[in-house]
Amino acid sequence: MKIFIQIGQDQQRGQAEAAENRNYLAQRMTDEMHEIIRVLQLTTYDEDEWDADNVTVMRKALSAAKSLLTAALDWLGDPRARPGAVGEKAIRRILDYADRIASRALPEDSYAIKRSISEIQSLTDAICELRNQGRYDNEGLAVSCAQKLKELVGTKHSSGMLPDALMNAHRMGGANPAHTAAGRLEQALRWLDNPGIDDGGLGLRAMKLMTEDARRLADRLNPQDRSHLLGLCSDIDRLANQLADLERRGLGNTPEANAIRQQLKDKLRELADFMKKILTDRVVEDFADITTPLKQFVEAVHAEPHAPNREGNFADKVSAAFRMEIGLIF
Repeated sequence: MKIFIQIGQDQQRGQAEAAENRNYLAQRMTDEMHEIIRVLQLTTYDEDEWDADNVTVMRKALSAAKSLLTAALDWLGDPRARPGAVGEKAIRRILDYADRIASRALPEDSYAIKRSISEIQSLTDAICELRNQGRYDNEGLAVSCAQKLKELVGTKHSSGMLPDALMNAHRMGGANPAHTAAGRLEQALRWLDNPGIDDGGLGLRAMKLMTEDARRLADRLNPQDRSHLLGLCSDIDRLANQLADLERRGLGNTPEANAIRQQLKDKLRELADFMKKILTDRVVEDFADITTPLKQFVEAVHAEPHAPNREGNFADKVSAAFRMEIGLIF
């Protein structure tokens, strides 16, 4: 920022490069801080969305999905209906609402809904591709897609996955997983510390959200840290599945189950600590020494007009400063 101001005030060469460097650095710092804030539990959130209980949000989404079903089925029933029409958009909106319900449903309901969403999306894409080609021999795909939509949303003659998920969530209570990693860790540990209490799947959902966040973070890490983080996620998922299986078989209070709980607690704490560490290390690494190339660039800008090799030195320092910015970005 200082370089940009100095060059602008003195009307010297390199204004465009200085502005570009300034924008790169400002955007990079903004992106880094947003990611750090999000993961380290300091970010804000949608209060209306998170303060509403699961059942309320799911009920609103289900009502909206049901209101779109007729338009979606009409579009599927007309082999000449064009892609991009109201009916196709209705299908896409239904899938959006279904995904919203899945994110708040119990784990077994969430898995079934997401699988159905994927199948319907693939069928809809295939139908659109055929119709865009002017082919109207898509009745078989359309019938299959319509049936899956009915099974998802429900009709007068069948309950549907979404209404079932809503009913199950209502029966178990409408508590949300926390919106922060620290809160989710607390919910997961509370579930593990109280095996005799049914929390309606809240602790398990909180645990799954933690590993989802960790996997997203892993995509931005070096190979070694990424491998370690993904390994922790895999261990947690494996242990959670083993514990869930024991509980389904009525063995939730056995020594084996208690040993798994202890392993899970250790792995969850290790995951939370490692996520904080790698974020902190990344900031330190990225911004440890950004001043030296910039100082050298300033010196090159202010060099005397007739100084030896002024042009070559200026070009070298511009290149060095630019590489530094690129390094910060990537």
